[in-house]
Amino acid sequence: MPDDAPPIEKKPLPSGGICHLCKHLDRNASVGMRCTAFPYGIPFTIRAGVFDHRKPHPADNGIQFEPTEEAAPEASAWRLPNT
Repeated sequence: MPDDAPPIEKKPLPSGGICHLCKHLDRNASVGMRCTAFPYGIPFTIRAGVFDHRKPHPADNGIQFEPTEEAAPEASAWRLPNT
């Protein structure tokens, strides 16, 4: 980024979590929220946005949040909680 470019404004994670913006979400799940990382159900702490799933979670099978193509510009401006 050039020295004269304005700083990128960092925004907090959405309060309802980021699952709905993830390319791994199973949008055809008939019950509950499921994804590639959590095929039996996404933990509440992730769904609620308490746990930032851009970081590894012990039960995520090595798969973390990746934004859909549409959500990528918005996701790049998120800051970690408490920063």
